[in-house]
Amino acid sequence: MGGLGGGSGGTILLFLQSLALEKNSSLSVSGGNGGPVGGGGGGGGRVHFDWSNVATGDEYVQIATVNGTIMSSGGTGNGGGHYGQEGTITGKKCPKGLYGTFCEECPVGTYKDVVGSDGSLCIPCSLDSIPTRADFIYVRGGVTQPSCPYRCLSEKYKMPKCYTPLEDLVYTFGGPCPFALLVSFILVLLALLLSALRIKMLGNDITYQASSPIQHDGSNSFPYLLSLAEVPGASRAEETQSHVHRMYFMGPNTFREPWHLPYSPPDAIIGLVYEDAFNRFIDDINSVAAYEWWEGSVHSILLVLAYPCAWSWKQWREERKIQRLQEYVKSEYDHSCLRHADHEALYKGMKVGSTPDLMVAYIDFFLGGDEKRLDVASTILKRFPMCIIFGGDGSFMSPYYLHSDVLLTNLVDQYVSTTVWNRLVAGLNAQLRTVTQRRIRSALSPVITWINSHANPQLDNHGVRIELGWFQATASGYYQLGILVMVNESFFNNAHQPEYLETSFNDRTRDYLFPFSLLLRNTKPIGFKYYWISLGAFLAFLLILPLSLISPFPAGLNALFSRGPRRSSLARIYALWNVTSISNIIVAFICGICYVGFSSSEMTSRANTWNIRREDNDWWVLPTTLLLVKSLQAGFVNCHIANLEIQDFSLYSQDPENFWEC
Repeated sequence: MGGLGGGSGGTILLFLQSLALEKNSSLSVSGGNGGPVGGGGGGGGRVHFDWSNVATGDEYVQIATVNGTIMSSGGTGNGGGHYGQEGTITGKKCPKGLYGTFCEECPVGTYKDVVGSDGSLCIPCSLDSIPTRADFIYVRGGVTQPSCPYRCLSEKYKMPKCYTPLEDLVYTFGGPCPFALLVSFILVLLALLLSALRIKMLGNDITYQASSPIQHDGSNSFPYLLSLAEVPGASRAEETQSHVHRMYFMGPNTFREPWHLPYSPPDAIIGLVYEDAFNRFIDDINSVAAYEWWEGSVHSILLVLAYPCAWSWKQWREERKIQRLQEYVKSEYDHSCLRHADHEALYKGMKVGSTPDLMVAYIDFFLGGDEKRLDVASTILKRFPMCIIFGGDGSFMSPYYLHSDVLLTNLVDQYVSTTVWNRLVAGLNAQLRTVTQRRIRSALSPVITWINSHANPQLDNHGVRIELGWFQATASGYYQLGILVMVNESFFNNAHQPEYLETSFNDRTRDYLFPFSLLLRNTKPIGFKYYWISLGAFLAFLLILPLSLISPFPAGLNALFSRGPRRSSLARIYALWNVTSISNIIVAFICGICYVGFSSSEMTSRANTWNIRREDNDWWVLPTTLLLVKSLQAGFVNCHIANLEIQDFSLYSQDPENFWEC
């Protein structure tokens, strides 16, 4: 026979409104242990809580605080006896939203819409019922219906759809597709209105080509393609006859390397100046041409903060510098280095000038007094071979071009008619505008080919020839591009041929703004019949703001409603602002990467990560789209600028005969 079994744990029935079971306290209905010699354990008893007045909803308060223990286990057997069965701990059926023995709130993200105490009655809320950028929230008294409350993951999203302000606007009009159609319609309408307003205010500046070369000499082109000799009444025969030599300043005219003149006087003027006095004059004018330290400091600061402002600052200081040089030579310097006997002629012996873009400056030397009686023909002949330095520096804002002013045009007019020379200048400038510093050697090959196929065969008929070359290299490695104009057959054979493809003619060093220069390129025009496409695209893309940067918008409107040659220059400034705005997109990428990194570490530390969807992994879509749009926009603007600057598309004719007949 086995031993006696343990007793049952019994029953405890509690009618309560609340319960507080403190630490180290216990409530037990455990079964008794079995007796010796195989006695089995007694069964666990029953504890039942009959709660009264359980508050629900916002009035809910926790009815039980259990820090001690409630035991209902069965007793242990002895000598092989069986363990007693586990007892039960039960409670009154809980109202909706509450579950368990102590009627606790269902966990966040679940709801309970029936009466009962089983934990399985707390059903998980449907993830499809809330936006992707939302998370379920705690509700006092538990959730009692399937539509669980939620809130957006961040304050930057707006309830109830958790959209960003932009998305909220988009979905107000029916979603991305209808909104895109609406915006496209508005852009086209605004483009047409702005275009019509511009034509009404400024007139239509699109001109058709004339058949006569005399009627069409490039007067409607950008100034880079024109000669100032075309201005009516610009004849200066006296200056032409007395002109001796044009001495170009060396250097790029930057704050680190300003303009400067070499000390040794050129052979052409060595008989017209006193060498010692000339060297003193060089010292004085080089000091005038130098920039102050604060000018370069301001430029460096603006270069970091806003590159277009740095460019405008440099243009302004360059303009002031050339004015200062002209004022010094004209009014302050006594011209004591000249040998002129005539006092009045002294102050007409030197004049300072520059190209319109202020990249190249020069001093013209003139004969004075009795020296004007020299044989004019022999004087003119001594000017050749004549070096003409190109304006510009091969950048987007200042492309290379040949600036043939009134004096140069009249000098060459002794051999080549003004019409032929102006046509040559326009054609050469059309080729030079696509030459960039980054690919100087490869970009000059088409220019050399064009000179040999189009220019020199025509000039040979007039006893003139031109060659491309580089001149006046400085210690820093900067050099100036230009042409050498030679006259008569003896010059063809004896003149120095410029080495335009030697190793010293290497591509210039790329700076830290090289990636942006890929979007700012001087291109060829896309054709007259496609001009309206270029203009329309320019107007449409003009209205797309790059993130928070608004500077391109007023710059574009300024370019749109400008008149004449200034339109192209202002369009270049707009293009510069437009590409600079890509820095905002780069900042967006950096901020997005940092946000993803911080958010990932925060999500791993949260307990309820199972219902959090990382839809923000697509944050890169907007900045990437903006980057593509801005790149496409830059291409359209480049084409638009090309069409503004070159309206005579016969300048790119492959047939030399057609080129000279137009």
